[in-house]
Amino acid sequence: MAVRSRRGSAGNLSAAEAAPSPSPGATVKVRLSGTRRGCAEAAARLHQVFYVASVSQPYPEAGSSRLVRVYVRARLDLRPEPPPAAPTGGPQ
Repeated sequence: MAVRSRRGSAGNLSAAEAAPSPSPGATVKVRLSGTRRGCAEAAARLHQVFYVASVSQPYPEAGSSRLVRVYVRARLDLRPEPPPAAPTGGPQ
């Protein structure tokens, strides 16, 4: 079975590979819904992929549910920030 390259015969990039870069200031808004712990974990993981501009406080879902929703705003034109350095402990 032959495997075809996604590149054209002249070596040009496919349409998917040649997608334009996001415009300056481009943002997306992501709504997380789940337990407080689950939303906090998901928001932390989004920091690894996106430059997270803001994370809202948890808002309770309607009714007597234990679930919350959290809103995340992320920038597409910036790289994610490295995670904060772990404390190294004081002098010994």
